[in-house]
Amino acid sequence: MGYRDTGSPIYKNLGYFATFEEATKELVKYEDLKYNIDQKKLTFVEIYKEWSDSHYKNISQSAINGYKMAYKKCKKIHNIRFADIRTAHLQRVIDEDCETYSIRKSVRVLLNVLYKYAMKNDIVEKKYSQFIELGKPVKVYDKQPFTTEEIQLLWDNVDKIDGVDTVLILIYTCVRINELLNQENEKINFEERYMIRRK
Repeated sequence: MGYRDTGSPIYKNLGYFATFEEATKELVKYEDLKYNIDQKKLTFVEIYKEWSDSHYKNISQSAINGYKMAYKKCKKIHNIRFADIRTAHLQRVIDEDCETYSIRKSVRVLLNVLYKYAMKNDIVEKKYSQFIELGKPVKVYDKQPFTTEEIQLLWDNVDKIDGVDTVLILIYTCVRINELLNQENEKINFEERYMIRRK
């Protein structure tokens, strides 16, 4: 508690509660833990920023891109105080803004790590992300490998059609398109035509 210039105390509220019992319980918890009241007011965006500022230093660019994509899908809850977010908010994000099962999984992974961070810092007590329902994966299409004839057709047109060389690189290296796009120039030998990857 601080004081104004007039000497009167400045109070901070712990939150708003539906019942007197809930308010009393929160007050007792505050008296026991002396947690940072201001942290309870942090929004989803602010929690994400705090977490990512430290976490992104130790992971690959590919992993960062995955988290950033999942973060954008959570736009509906960006400005809600993290402590006020409930399962219904999270489920709405999953149901309305995540087009595929893999995107839903990525969003849940992000929410899980943010809740872990928030619990570690006494911002929340309950991990609402654990109650999210992803639904069943829907198979959009069956993947079919290129036939020998199709690959030969690509080789026949490699100097005639833009992008054919990229398709051939993907076929022969088995890397995904985002992995190829993130490949560092320093790890590509352009003269001998090979690239180095960690996996």
